[in-house]
Amino acid sequence: MLCCLAGLARKVDEVITRTVRRVACAARRLWRGHVDRAATNAAYAAAAAAVIGGLLGFVPARDVIAAILTAVFGIYINGARPAGGLARAVDPWDLD
Repeated sequence: MLCCLAGLARKVDEVITRTVRRVACAARRLWRGHVDRAATNAAYAAAAAAVIGGLLGFVPARDVIAAILTAVFGIYINGARPAGGLARAVDPWDLD
């Protein structure tokens, strides 16, 4: 009976260890993605800082929502922009 209990304890230990490793790998992957996005996107960084400040109680909820909406609108505006970048000047001799 003690042998069965020891085997059960080993299996539980293996399951817990495997689960903790999976969670740690997922958290590491998400953290790397977050750091990359925050480094390249100022609106995302501001929204993330506002959310963290809101969770800690330093930033009012109204400011958190404003930062998130600003980031969302920034993503929408960047996605809606034509592929050529800024609009070109109107040239009356351009026949395109």
